[in-house]
Amino acid sequence: MEKQLTIYNQYNIGHLCTRLQRERGRGNKVAMRWIQPAKEIKEFTFADLDAQSGRFANVLQRLGFSKGDVFFTFLHKMRVQFIAILGALKMQLVTGALFPGTVVTHVAAAVGGLPWRSMVRP
Repeated sequence: MEKQLTIYNQYNIGHLCTRLQRERGRGNKVAMRWIQPAKEIKEFTFADLDAQSGRFANVLQRLGFSKGDVFFTFLHKMRVQFIAILGALKMQLVTGALFPGTVVTHVAAAVGGLPWRSMVRP
């Protein structure tokens, strides 16, 4: 079972949830259904999630992020939040999602005082 949960000799949920599924022939399968408040449904395949989260990981890399850096999103529950989290996980960043109403100083205490570089917000 451990061999199935690792990729590149490490646990990486960003890759496990996207690239690995695509490589196993599930690229065209629906991975996530996003239901908008107006009841509009948007479906994302594993290939979609892999491509979009990979692009976001590339953006993070160009911004100077590297393995072990701390990254948070500060967004309402929106589909871009999931893409950003998966991209950050692919980069092996310490990653978290914050929602409106979260007190940022409490988050800093929760991550043990790790220096965090950036937060994505609207």
